[in-house]
Amino acid sequence: MGGTPADGSRQACPDFDVIFATNARGLFLCLRSEVEAMRDGRGSIVNVGSVAGQCALRGGSLYNASKSAVTLLTKSAAAEFARWGVRINEVSPGPVLTPMLTGFLESTEHTSAPMAADEVGAFYWTVPAPDIVNPGRVEHGSASV
Repeated sequence: MGGTPADGSRQACPDFDVIFATNARGLFLCLRSEVEAMRDGRGSIVNVGSVAGQCALRGGSLYNASKSAVTLLTKSAAAEFARWGVRINEVSPGPVLTPMLTGFLESTEHTSAPMAADEVGAFYWTVPAPDIVNPGRVEHGSASV
């Protein structure tokens, strides 16, 4: 599930399958097992979405759509399983300098509007602190999510 951007006309069905299998189907399978384990009691589930699922990003249509699926699956599951005392929430980080984002930034010549690293933070206008953070900052809780 690489960080190579491509417009929708350049992405093939296998690209769709891999991205949605990881982000949407993977989450569905985890949720199904987690909720079943909590059926007789209370619990809390936190899913990882992305700001990319809340806005359009040129060259990232499949990733964005898959993260939108994460958001709606989380909201739907929260509504369905609240009656069992199960809370289901999502955190949606902004840009984090992972290998996937690095690959995306290095491959922007495949899109019609290349973005440099400093432009990505500005693009994610929904992020309170629009900068690209180091994964270590997220791990230690100092990034805005």
